Amino acid sequence: MAKANELDELLGFLSSPSLQVLSLLPSFYTSPIILHDYFLLLLQVKKAAVEIVRDLTGSDGGIDILASLSDFSLPPLCLLLHEPLEVSAPASEALINLSQNPSLAEKLVSLRAVDAAMEVIYKQGGSDSRLSRLIVMLLVNLTQLDSGIVSLLQASSNRQCNMLILLSG
Repeated sequence: MAKANELDELLGFLSSPSLQVLSLLPSFYTSPIILHDYFLLLLQVKKAAVEIVRDLTGSDGGIDILASLSDFSLPPLCLLLHEPLEVSAPASEALINLSQNPSLAEKLVSLRAVDAAMEVIYKQGGSDSRLSRLIVMLLVNLTQLDSGIVSLLQASSNRQCNMLILLSG
């Protein structure tokens, strides 16, 4: 049971926004140098945490554990797609592995993982090519489902409508 509690804590950490943790720092720790070091450290810790989750997805037993906690494991992984590459790449790899399970893929679609993936691909300045390849693999898994295809078409349609509005304005 200790392992379940540790996994709960790990997933809780991954779901907490970085700025929320920052609010716990005393005001004298808010100098730019300290904040920079804090965010670098937080990034390293998040990377290690998401790598643990990713490694769990490498086995059927690990996937079963994460599937049993899918309400707590999937949302933070989707949010981590928007983090720097050091965190978003292992989060993407975990989602790729998890999305091979049809029920987890369905849950990911309902959590708007297709939208999150498309946002990463279309982000200003482009995304890293390694991350783009991982995101495409995730989209391949999610679009094996009809709901995933519909979500992808809606995301693409919304993006095209937004582009038309920008061009006509």
